[in-house]
Amino acid sequence: MISVGRRIVTHFNHFGIAQEQLHKIQGELNLPEHKLMQDVSTRWNSTFYMLSRLLEQKRSIFLYLTDSNVSNLSAEQWELLDQLLKLLQPFEEITKITSSGYSCISEVIPHVATLMRYCNKEETVKFTPKLHNVRLSMQQGLNNRFAYLKDDKIFLLATILDPRFKMNFFFDHLQMEKARQYLLLEGLKTGFGGSSDESTHSSPIKKKRPEENPYTHSSF
Repeated sequence: MISVGRRIVTHFNHFGIAQEQLHKIQGELNLPEHKLMQDVSTRWNSTFYMLSRLLEQKRSIFLYLTDSNVSNLSAEQWELLDQLLKLLQPFEEITKITSSGYSCISEVIPHVATLMRYCNKEETVKFTPKLHNVRLSMQQGLNNRFAYLKDDKIFLLATILDPRFKMNFFFDHLQMEKARQYLLLEGLKTGFGGSSDESTHSSPIKKKRPEENPYTHSSF
């Protein structure tokens, strides 16, 4: 499906006449006069944008390809494309958030937890009925890639200390308890450190008596 869509985009990007004809058809159908977008291998969301643009221009592409030797997507593939874009939409949104200059470490666990919950939602299952294996693969990928977050002290503390999240976005009860334990231990360490410092500063420091220089005595 994606390879067929990529060939369609390549056709229009390589032939100016094809692009002009598509532009004319877009005007006749009152569609946005957008160019098709080519994806790049280094950015997964570029494929998302390419497929989104294809779906937007489905009618104009279909009309153009009726008189062309370029293969079009089948009706089933167009349906799969629509479901795939719906499934990937939250992933694309979180990708944009994490790529911004305002993202911070405390957002990592909530983002991953949100995506996991999204894949498991009954509503998600309903509007992606033909993508069961894709959803399972994405869930497995999230679990494998971010398994370290279940025990990572820094990420757990950053999340629980962020007032936006606190304990609302952990993967499960066990991870939440680990975060609470880490927070308690850090609090105890800070408390002991503070009392130790106070005891040190509470007792006056005796000034060392300067040694007398024997060569300053009058007897010499």
